[in-house]
Amino acid sequence: FSTQQREKVQELLTVAQQAQQAAEVAAQEAERAKEEAQEQAREVQQANARLEEQQQKLQQQSEELQQVNSHLEEQQQQLHQQSEELRQQNDTLNKAKGELDHRAKELELASKYKSEFLANMSHELRTPLNSIILLSKMLSKNERTHLDEKEVKQVSVINQAGEELLRLINDILDLSKIEAGNMTLNITEFSVRELFQTFK
Repeated sequence: FSTQQREKVQELLTVAQQAQQAAEVAAQEAERAKEEAQEQAREVQQANARLEEQQQKLQQQSEELQQVNSHLEEQQQQLHQQSEELRQQNDTLNKAKGELDHRAKELELASKYKSEFLANMSHELRTPLNSIILLSKMLSKNERTHLDEKEVKQVSVINQAGEELLRLINDILDLSKIEAGNMTLNITEFSVRELFQTFK
């Protein structure tokens, strides 16, 4: 070869080496780019997996919230129903209370009238009864001796019956006073046996 040819070949070899080096650098850069792309793809895949997991959690939380809302709505309906039932019960109780108050007033008025009636009747009965007792007592003494023994006995029976009737009327009057709250009770202990012995 001539000198020019050798120089030309040497120049071509140099260019070829440079091209090969450039190709190797490009191949290395392409490999790095490929690795970076794969790494980015893995990161994107991991990010997608995390997003999908978060989406599943959000969906689960949404379903739980829906269940909680349904439960709260059910409880609210139950509370509303209970409130309505309580209102109806209060209305019923108020009506019953009004009726009881009305009946209590009627009973109080009836008791007042009864006490007044008993007091008036007791007074009206005791006046002539006291006269009968007094007269029968005077006749039972038979001071003028114009009554025989049988008549004296009959007059004594009348006197005793009048006394018993007067005691009964007084007891009824006392009961009416107690019922009307016009008498103070004095409670004392007593022996039932002694009480029975007094009636023997």
